[in-house]
Amino acid sequence: MKQTDLATRSATAEMIDQLSCGVTLSPQPTRVATEVAHFFHANAGHAVFPLEHLVWTKVPYILGVQHPVATAFPADEQLVIQEAFFDYLWEIPLSSMVSGCVITSNTIRRSKRWRCAFF
Repeated sequence: MKQTDLATRSATAEMIDQLSCGVTLSPQPTRVATEVAHFFHANAGHAVFPLEHLVWTKVPYILGVQHPVATAFPADEQLVIQEAFFDYLWEIPLSSMVSGCVITSNTIRRSKRWRCAFF
C-alpha cells in the first residue's frame, strides 16, 4: 500500500478485499500473546478454541478493538452504542479505509471524506 497514486492504491485495496474477504492476520505481538495464553489455558484443562481460529481479525481491528466511551449516556445505552460501532466497523472494507486517506510524503492524514457516522 505504498503507492502514491490514488488509482493504483485503490485498485490494490479492492483486490485485497476480494482475495481476503476482509479478514487479516492479527499483528505478530498479538498472535504471540494469543499463542502463549492458549498454551497455558489448554494445559490447565480449560476449554479453548482451536488456535488457528484465534489469529484472524477483520481489517478495521488490525490495531486493536476500539469503541466509543460516552459517559454522558447510561451504561445500557453506552453498550448499545459500542455494539453498533463494533458492527459498523466490522463491515468496513480496506478499500473504503484507503479511499478516505490522503497520503503525503511520510504522513497519513484523514481527509474530510472519512467520517464514521452511524447515527
